[in-house]
Amino acid sequence: MVDINNTLNDVAYLIDEIEALHYVVDAVPVHDRPGDSLSIAELIRMIDFAQLMYFRPEIEAVFSSGKSNVKVNQSHIEAEFRKVRLDIDEEREKGINAYLRKIIKNRASLISFIESKQTYGSDLHNLLTQMVQFERNLLKQVSERVLAIKRDE
Repeated sequence: MVDINNTLNDVAYLIDEIEALHYVVDAVPVHDRPGDSLSIAELIRMIDFAQLMYFRPEIEAVFSSGKSNVKVNQSHIEAEFRKVRLDIDEEREKGINAYLRKIIKNRASLISFIESKQTYGSDLHNLLTQMVQFERNLLKQVSERVLAIKRDE
């Protein structure tokens, strides 16, 4: 058995990161798309997209089959996300805070699901580690974009 308490703490830390974003998103234009890049709102939404469309199903599969061969490919996830990205007006209408709350709710559900299981293998640990790294990369992009906007003001 693998002790994944530290990894689960990392997984849960996303909730704190997203809660902190509530204070940032009102101070910057989160829906602006610089060139062909994703907006800050889209980077944030991609976290939930990946959580729901890639990581959650794979985590459930690990518990049912005991195996996972997933190697996270951020370019592939972004390409899939771009296929379903919202029109900018629709994104603005829905509001970024609604997405932040949704991410928190979905992450809490994922953590509860994982904690309800009795054993954790190395495949789960590896998958969760990849998920955390993916999310940290997106949050780093958000942070860099916010800093660039603030620097240009």
